[in-house]
Amino acid sequence: MRVVEADKPKPGPNQVLIEVKAAGINFAELELTKGKYPALKPLPYILGFEAAGIVAELGSQVKNVSVGDKITAIVSSGGFADYATADAGAVIPIPQGISFAEASTIPIHGLSAYALLKFAAKPQSHETVLVQAAAGGSAYILYNS
Repeated sequence: MRVVEADKPKPGPNQVLIEVKAAGINFAELELTKGKYPALKPLPYILGFEAAGIVAELGSQVKNVSVGDKITAIVSSGGFADYATADAGAVIPIPQGISFAEASTIPIHGLSAYALLKFAAKPQSHETVLVQAAAGGSAYILYNS
């Protein structure tokens, strides 16, 4: 991996441009850097599967998001950059009180954990859930705090 200058991506008709404030680091990305995970695009490309930040620009067809909204999403252009693009239909608004770093863990790790709990474990309201070894998952990279 290396730091390089890259052009600011342009959002497609159904995309948003995010000014990235934080990006998650995934197990798949770590394995990719070791050559143990298939590259999703031809190399070289900008890593970063998930990012959180502020909507900077809207594609021509976007109606559900506004410039200035705080969002997190799985990004298509690489979250380890100052700007990244994401499908507007898949952005997640960041709730009040959640930092960009915390929000950057929602799109992949957070939704994966929720799906496993909700659809696989299916705990009932009278049950208690013990979470062991919850130290894995995303780390954060802060860009423009």
